[in-house]
Amino acid sequence: MKEIMTNKPSLILGATGVVGTQLVKELGNSNIYSEIHLLTRRAMKIIDPKCIGHVVDFENSSKYADLFNVTDVHLFGYNDQKS
Repeated sequence: MKEIMTNKPSLILGATGVVGTQLVKELGNSNIYSEIHLLTRRAMKIIDPKCIGHVVDFENSSKYADLFNVTDVHLFGYNDQKS
């Protein structure tokens, strides 16, 4: 099945994790989204021209509400710290 390029934007939270990193690659290689917004705690190297990085302070997340005006939101989280 051939993918059709769309004008849909997407948002990924957790793009620096194991699953999120793979999703960034997969969506970047597809024609599903015209732009992919990445919300991260720290700057990351972005190779794909469709990806737009946003370093955010999640303690003040309301400042970034306009970034959630997208078609799809992908959220990945994992904490491997021991209690």
